[in-house]
Amino acid sequence: MTGPWREPDERTTDYPGLEVWDARVSGSITLADSRLPLWAFTWIAVTDDWDTQVEAGWSPGERYGWTADNHGAFLTDLLEQRGEFARLLCILADVERRAREQDSDRVWWDRKKQRARVMTQLQRCLDVLT
Repeated sequence: MTGPWREPDERTTDYPGLEVWDARVSGSITLADSRLPLWAFTWIAVTDDWDTQVEAGWSPGERYGWTADNHGAFLTDLLEQRGEFARLLCILADVERRAREQDSDRVWWDRKKQRARVMTQLQRCLDVLT
C-alpha cells in the first residue's frame, strides 16, 4: 500500500449514501457513486444560514469567537481526508449513527462488532503511516 489509497483500488460504503473509492476524486468521501465530494459544498452549507440558525440560538461567535467560517473551514478540512483516513471518518460516523438509532445508553465502543470495525480501520491507517 502506498499512501492512503488501496492497491488495487477499492470502493467502500461504510456510511449510508456515501462512498470512498480510491480511483475517484483521490479517494474523497463522495455522495453515493457520484464524483461530488462532501468537502466541495460543506463550507457553503454551513455558512449560508448561520446567523439565523446558529448564532441566534447559541451565539458561538459572540461568546467564543467561533464563526460560520471557522466551522465551515473545520468541517471542510475534516472531510478532505482521503483513502483510508476518509474510510475511518465514515466508519466512526456510522458507529455513532447505529448507536443513536438503537436509542440506547450504550456507547458504540461498548459493542464488540463496532469496536472491531474501528480497530480494523485504525490499523489500516497506521499501516499507511509506517
